Amino acid sequence: MYTQRLLLLVIIVFSALQPGVLAWISSPRSFSSSSRLFSSSNEQIPDLTGKIIVQRVIHRLSEQSDVSVHDNLSIEERIRFVKDPKKDDGSVLPVGRRTLILRDKNEKELYKLDVHETNPTHNGFDTDLFSTYAMIIYIACNPKLLKGRVMELESQLGLGGLLGTIALAGVLGENVHPEPAVEDFAPNKEKFHVHMPKNVEKLVLTDANEEMLNDAFFNIKNAGLQPHEVVLQKFDWNRHPRIPDEVRYDTILGCDLVFDFPTVKELARTTAFMLAPEGTFVHICPDGRESLAYLRQFLVRAYKMDTNIGFLKLQTHEYKFQVLNQGESEEKLNEQELVPVRVRDSFF
Repeated sequence: MYTQRLLLLVIIVFSALQPGVLAWISSPRSFSSSSRLFSSSNEQIPDLTGKIIVQRVIHRLSEQSDVSVHDNLSIEERIRFVKDPKKDDGSVLPVGRRTLILRDKNEKELYKLDVHETNPTHNGFDTDLFSTYAMIIYIACNPKLLKGRVMELESQLGLGGLLGTIALAGVLGENVHPEPAVEDFAPNKEKFHVHMPKNVEKLVLTDANEEMLNDAFFNIKNAGLQPHEVVLQKFDWNRHPRIPDEVRYDTILGCDLVFDFPTVKELARTTAFMLAPEGTFVHICPDGRESLAYLRQFLVRAYKMDTNIGFLKLQTHEYKFQVLNQGESEEKLNEQELVPVRVRDSFF
């Protein structure tokens, strides 16, 4: 039944006179280091020597999601492969970085980012990012969600908070400004940079892992944001950190943070002490975990937070591989037919 499937991915939104929160989930396929592009023995394998193989996937919210507007934004994820020189069976190897393209409801490109990751190249589609994609789109579909000081807990690559705010600015028409970028920080070719939405005073990306913070730094730099608009901070919410009284945030974001009872207790404590009055915590993770129910109990009973429950359905549209000659512009992809392969549903 439809209602049973929706229970697989849950949203918990907490807000009101007391600080608040929101939660979600995800999951599809990834490539190994060398994967076969053509699986059918009857399918003729073309010569891929000197070619770049591009796979495009588009993520968007279904109209069945609990949002007033579901189609404000879609995310195109683009990854690339080359022929495995050691094999002649259609096997390919990942090459280059993952590219994320934000598009508005008319499919117009709002923003493009080549994602910096610790590994020198992507390793196919990473299903762990699906909750992040859902968060980015959800933010774009809820213009009033982000305000004032915004913090993302355990931001890893920084994509949720970073692209969420950029997407929101794009949807609101506040995105790219023809002003000189700060040299040595965001020297993009057009000397343009992007701004946070007007309602967002500052974005703080946190993580306990310095390697992840380094990745987030380069993603901020590549995004063209000004240094004063985004702050990177080493912060481990899971180790009962001392939280200064003056540190308060209007919106706190988090993806897939709760796994067991101890983490639930610390997450509830951290958000309760760091949220400003009438603030909102948005958390996305799998509903199937027992720990999610405990999180809600802690937030409601121990910290008197108001909670609302809703659901999101993230649709992932996969398309047939497209092939370019090495060195050829990816603008040429638009001249090729985009052939659907399948649609995956993930519920949050």
